[in-house]
Amino acid sequence: MAIVRSAFLHSFANSLIRFAVPTTLLVAAAALPACSSDNSSSSSDGGVDAGTGGTTGTGGANTGGATNTGGTTSTGGATNTGGTTTSTGGGAATGGTAGSGGAINTGGATNTGGMANTGGKDGGTPDASNDAGPVPPACPVRADGGAASRVALAGLTDFATAAEFVAVDLGNGSVLSDTVYPDQDSIPVSHGGLGFILEQTRGRVNTLCGDGSIHFPIELDHADGGIGSNPHDVVPVPGTTKAYVSLYGANRIAILDLSTGAVTGSVDVGRFLDPSDHDGLVETDVGVYDPTTKLVYFALQRLSSFACPEVPSLLIGIDPATDSVVDLPGGPATGRADGGKSDAGKGSGAIALHFVSPSSLALDGGRLFVLASGCQFKEEDGGEKQVRHGIEVVTLATGTTTPVYTPTTQNFLTGVSLIGDGALVSRYSVDFSSILWNRWDLSSPDLGAALSGVPDAAVVETANTLVGTEMISSTDGGSAEAVVRYDVTSGNSTLVAKNPWYLGFTNAAGVVIVP
Repeated sequence: MAIVRSAFLHSFANSLIRFAVPTTLLVAAAALPACSSDNSSSSSDGGVDAGTGGTTGTGGANTGGATNTGGTTSTGGATNTGGTTTSTGGGAATGGTAGSGGAINTGGATNTGGMANTGGKDGGTPDASNDAGPVPPACPVRADGGAASRVALAGLTDFATAAEFVAVDLGNGSVLSDTVYPDQDSIPVSHGGLGFILEQTRGRVNTLCGDGSIHFPIELDHADGGIGSNPHDVVPVPGTTKAYVSLYGANRIAILDLSTGAVTGSVDVGRFLDPSDHDGLVETDVGVYDPTTKLVYFALQRLSSFACPEVPSLLIGIDPATDSVVDLPGGPATGRADGGKSDAGKGSGAIALHFVSPSSLALDGGRLFVLASGCQFKEEDGGEKQVRHGIEVVTLATGTTTPVYTPTTQNFLTGVSLIGDGALVSRYSVDFSSILWNRWDLSSPDLGAALSGVPDAAVVETANTLVGTEMISSTDGGSAEAVVRYDVTSGNSTLVAKNPWYLGFTNAAGVVIVP
C-alpha cells in the first residue's frame, strides 16, 4: 500500500517536535478552470518549454532530446535544469533523467488520490457553495478541443526530491498533462472551480489551467516579504480575481490577483498570537468562502510547541471588500481554554472552537463542519493520549459552536467529506498504518458503518463514488499504481487509468476533482 499523505497531518509534519506523529499524509480536492491549448510545456519558474525542440524559458534548457509533441512518444530523454515543467499532449517520453533543481515531464501520466473537500483542503465534494465561481484566469483552449466531463488532478511524491502531478479526464481516462514540481511537499487544493498546486517548502502557489498545466507560478516568500511561509490553502472570492492564501509559517494571509499572478497585499493575523505560544505562530490552515455571509473563513490552529495549547483554536472571517478581519457573531473569542489570564483573542470577534487543531472543513448551507485532529497530552506514566479532537458544527449566522462527534478511541482524525445527504469521516488506524473510513449522518455522536476496500487517498466524486489510487497487478506479473473509481454502496472498484505515472513514485501527494 502506498503511503498516504494527509493534509491534516501535514500541519503536524511541519512541527513534528510538538506531537511526534508520522509525516505521512492525505490531501485534498481541487478544481480546474479553463484549459491549455497546445503541447507546450510551462515552467513554474516562469518560463515556457516549447512543445517541439525542447527549449525552456527561465529555469534552464532542455538537453538530450525533444519534448513530447501532441501525443507522440519522444525518445532519448529530456533534461530540465532548474525548474518545474509541464508537458501536455498525451505521449510519454522515455529515457530522460531529471536535471539539477528540476525534473522531467512526460505528457502522459496521471494519479488521483487525496481527499476532496468542501471548504478547502480536506472535506467533501468540491465547493458547491461557489457554483458561480470566481473570474477564472485566462487560459487557452484545450488541445483536445473541448472541456472534459470531470478532471482529476493528482500527485505522487518521493518525500525527498519532487512531486509529480497529472490531470486525467474522469470521463474517458485520458491524460491531459503531467507536471513535476521540485518540491516534495507540493499539494493540490481547490475552491469554487479553480485548482492550485502549493509548493509548501518553496513558498509558491501555482495557478492552473483546466488541463492541469501551470498558468501563473507565484512566489510568496519573495513577493510577500518573508521566507518559509508554507502555504496551506487558497480560497478565491467568487465574481472577482481575488484569492486569499493561508500561510502556516507566517502570521498573515496573502492576497493574490488571479488575473495577473501578483501578490497584492496581506491580512495581518498576528494579533491572535497568545503569549503562551512559544513558536510565535498562529498556524493559519484551511479556509472556505460562504456565499451567504460573503466572508472568507480561516481556521487558526494556535498550536503550542511542546504541549497541548492552553488557548482555543479560532475561526476568523475576512471581508473581501476591505481585506480586513471582521467581528463575527458569537465573538469575541476568549483566551485560554482553562480560564487563564491570557487575553489573546479577546475583543477580536473570532469564534473560539471547542476542539484543537482544525484541519478539515465542510460547508453545508449555513453550517460549517469543522474537524479537528486534537493534540497529544502527556500522562503521568510517560504515555501520550490524543485529546480535544472531534467534529463541531459552527452556525455561521450566529457564531454558535456545537460539538457533534467526540471520538472514544485514539484514532487520529483526518477529514470530513460531505457525500449525498450525509458525510464520510476518515481517520488513521491507531498504529498509523492505514486510513479507516466510516459513514456519518452529520448529527450522530457515533460514526456509522465502516467502508472496506477504499482506495488510497480517496476523494469524493459523486453521491456514491470516490476516486483514489491502489496497487494492481500488471500483465508482466508485477504490480502498478492505478487510478480507480470506488462504489460506496458495493465496495467495489473499477479501473480509470492504469500505471499513468512516469517517475515511479508510490506515495500519494493528493487529488482534486473539477466539478
